[in-house]
Amino acid sequence: GEAEKVIEAEDVVDHYEDALGTYLIKVTGSTLNHAQTLEVSLYLHTVSDFERVSDHSVNIQQAAKEIYDKKVKFSAAADEELKVLEAALRRIVTMTFDAFEHGDLETACRVEPLEEWIDSLCQTAKLNHVARLQTGLCTLKQGFVFNDVISNFERVADHCSNIAVALVELHADSFDTHEYLSSVKSRQNSDFQRLYEEYQAEFAFLS
Repeated sequence: GEAEKVIEAEDVVDHYEDALGTYLIKVTGSTLNHAQTLEVSLYLHTVSDFERVSDHSVNIQQAAKEIYDKKVKFSAAADEELKVLEAALRRIVTMTFDAFEHGDLETACRVEPLEEWIDSLCQTAKLNHVARLQTGLCTLKQGFVFNDVISNFERVADHCSNIAVALVELHADSFDTHEYLSSVKSRQNSDFQRLYEEYQAEFAFLS
């Protein structure tokens, strides 16, 4: 089924990470032009992030199996938080992979504000779940697997951010990369703030 496909895919990704890593290290000893140097550098920066995304995908699959096997039922609030976060995660993974595949800097620049919002949602979900555990709305069994899923969602978004930032850093001859990245870090970038607010509106918990 789908669960087995996740594990099989992770094995394939591991194989390619090893093969690519070995090849890229060899290539760095060759004479490369500027474009080739950028490309090799991008792959060296990002190959481990792609591999880690696949690792966390397996962790999520295993958590889903536990939820199914143990017939874990979440509260309506926890269910809703997971659905919102899943939708946000699907968006950030799609954007990141599309940006990387096509060298699309505009899409890459949309990743960082979504990663920050996902991080905020994850922290809120964890705090909300602690409150539900304290009031007895959720049980400890639900608590462990819920936090496991949330933590893996958070890490996938982190690796997407790493990939997108590497793409911007290494393929941004057309604009001032340093200025963009420093303005993102200081939250002084108006485009960043606009996108962040768009994601806040689109991916929001009901309560």
